[in-house]
Amino acid sequence: MIDRKLQVLVCGLALTMATLSSEAQKSVPDAPAPVPDLLTHVTGPQISGGALEEKPARVADTKFIAVTALLMGLTISDIERTQHCLARASCVEMNPMLPHSRAGMYAVNLPLNAGAMYLAYRMKSTGRKSWWIVPALNIAGHAIGTGIRF
Repeated sequence: MIDRKLQVLVCGLALTMATLSSEAQKSVPDAPAPVPDLLTHVTGPQISGGALEEKPARVADTKFIAVTALLMGLTISDIERTQHCLARASCVEMNPMLPHSRAGMYAVNLPLNAGAMYLAYRMKSTGRKSWWIVPALNIAGHAIGTGIRF
């Protein structure tokens, strides 16, 4: 059963990597892009008071906050369900490099989540439509970890 789930995970990661490499080839610019403001990106010109103005859009919008909340929720669920299962000695942690203590698991996973969301934020602030892929990979891993236990 675990071999089948591992095969599905490996196939999903291979498909994601192929998608990312094809997008990287398509998105190579002919000239350097201007440096964007880190807190906003421009959605297009807006007319206000007779003058043409650039209207900034929020990077941390509802979609971004929802992805962040889902990532954190699944991380907590994965860690807590793993701790419950380890306490009953009815399972083992599939990641051999992850510490077995609760504090150790949080100490490893929270910085990884912060890094994934920082990268997603930077990608979204430049206007890239694929900003959600990095946290989605992390979400998939924690969803599998949460669902496999019981």
